[in-house]
Amino acid sequence: MVKPRTADGGVLSPGDQVVIYSAAYLGHGASRMMGIVVPLWVVTLDPSAILIGFALGARHLPSLFLSIPSGALMDRMGVRRVVMATAMLGIVVPPLYPALPSVSVVIVLQMIFGYVTTISWLGVQTLVGQITKGDPVHAGRLAIANQLGNLTVPPVIGMIWDYLGPWEAFLSMSLFEGLLLLFAMRMPDIARPATPSKSGAPARDWKPRFSDYTDAVKLLGIPAVLLVVLISVLDNCSGAINQSFYVVYLESFGLTGTLIGVLFAASSMMSIIGSLLAGPIGRRVNHHWLLLAMVGSGIMLLVITPLLGFYWLLLLAAGAKGLFQGVAHPFVLSVMSRSVGPEAQGKAIGLRTTGNRIVGATVPVLMGFIAEGAGVGNSFLIMGVLFAAFIVAIGIYIYRTPYFRE
Repeated sequence: MVKPRTADGGVLSPGDQVVIYSAAYLGHGASRMMGIVVPLWVVTLDPSAILIGFALGARHLPSLFLSIPSGALMDRMGVRRVVMATAMLGIVVPPLYPALPSVSVVIVLQMIFGYVTTISWLGVQTLVGQITKGDPVHAGRLAIANQLGNLTVPPVIGMIWDYLGPWEAFLSMSLFEGLLLLFAMRMPDIARPATPSKSGAPARDWKPRFSDYTDAVKLLGIPAVLLVVLISVLDNCSGAINQSFYVVYLESFGLTGTLIGVLFAASSMMSIIGSLLAGPIGRRVNHHWLLLAMVGSGIMLLVITPLLGFYWLLLLAAGAKGLFQGVAHPFVLSVMSRSVGPEAQGKAIGLRTTGNRIVGATVPVLMGFIAEGAGVGNSFLIMGVLFAAFIVAIGIYIYRTPYFRE
């Protein structure tokens, strides 16, 4: 039995760090598997570009509506129980993809498994924020654990897809979720003051509350929180393309699953280096401008993919993009955690995740419509113009807000 502790301990023991960072690796690793295997699977079903966009964007829909109440639920009930419940669901879902080969089935399964992988990552961020109150050291380690999943998982899952087949690839996702369940059972259980419900029924605490949404939205009044949400939205525009039409385009370009996995691994390897450099760079540069510059540069390197006609150029761009995003990621995690109290960590991260899921659900669909009319390659360049305008708008907000000059 895991012993409860208060939320203001401030320190993660070595044992807790192993458990939490392993959970981050496994949870995000399963998400990375999903981002490679599912696009490759959808292509085999031969749908239109629009249907591909709907199928790959569907993974974000439940999280769009449930991230805030799920984060608030973690604040009330503890991260451990919520992650355990979703991990059990994650074990069951992946084999249903090859068992039921249909685009409509993929859309449903994407919604379920997408929510599972979102909650596991939201959970470890919440737990670290509750205990360490946004300590940049632990945020950096969490980012590295995340990127280790991105580094090691894509090449392996690509080879499993190429040499063993879809069934084995999807069962690998179930295996990761099973290991996640084991580590979730050992997570520290943060004790919270009891707040008995009016009905006296503990199950009431598991139900979403309207106040969860209103309390989370109020956090946008904090300039640092709003900025992190905007930066995360921009960053996840890159992620939404990376795990949808990026894979589709590379497959049409003639790359195997293994070579596609190597591109993802190169990006993640450089992202780990970037996360290690974040501390020294952050001591010399304004964190807010640094976030915008790094994330903006990363997404611009992605949208020029159709202009890179050689694999070595794709590899170079993937590595540079990973380096920039790696520098930014620890500050995305730590700036928001430092801006809110431990009692609101889950809601704050849920708010950021909701913005991310809006992007994840809409960008692949938008790209699908553009690709249907202009072609997949041109859709990258058109989206790049929209992202450039968004980057300029965020820059104007930073420049005109006195809070960021303090």
